[in-house]
Amino acid sequence: MNRNTVKEFRHAVYGCFQRAGDALFNTIDALLTEDRARSFPELSLSPSFERRWSSLYEAFEDGRIDEAQLKRVLASYLPQTEERWLWTGIAIAHNHLVLAREIVEPELRPWESTHRAPTPQQVHRAMNKLLPQLGTPARAPRPRGKSPGRAKGVKIGKAKRFSIVRKTPKLPPLIPK
Repeated sequence: MNRNTVKEFRHAVYGCFQRAGDALFNTIDALLTEDRARSFPELSLSPSFERRWSSLYEAFEDGRIDEAQLKRVLASYLPQTEERWLWTGIAIAHNHLVLAREIVEPELRPWESTHRAPTPQQVHRAMNKLLPQLGTPARAPRPRGKSPGRAKGVKIGKAKRFSIVRKTPKLPPLIPK
C-alpha cells in the first residue's frame, strides 16, 4: 500500500456521499483521530472536524449515502482476510487503518512490542500525522450566520406612513339591565 492507494480510497468513499458529504467525511476523519470522544460535541472538538458541532447532527439527519456503491468500494479495497460487511462507519475507518498500516509510523506505548505488525489501535494513534499530508476531498466549510449586508449605493426610501385610527374604549355599563 502507498499513499496514493489511501488517497484513492478516501476519494472513492467521499463519492458515495450523496448529500452532506463534506460533514460526513469530516466526521470520519474525526473518528479516525479521536479515541476519547464519547459524544458528538466532543467528537466535533477534534482538529480533523473542520465544522461546527451542529453540522454533525445535520449531517446524520440530512446526509445520504449510496450504500450499494459504498459496499463496492469497501469490497474492492478491503483485504480478503478481513471481515467484509461491517457497519458502514466502522468499515470505512477500519479500511483507513488497514490501508495506512504500511505507510504510518505506529505510535507504540512503552510496553508494546516493536517486533510485531502494528495493531489498528497503534495505527489509529498515528493517523493525526498522516491525515494532514493526505488532505481531504471534502470542501471547506462555508461561513454562515452573517449576511453580507446591503449593497453599496442602494438608496432606501422612506417607510410608508399610515393614518392613525383612534378608537374609544367600550366601557361596561354602570347600571345592570
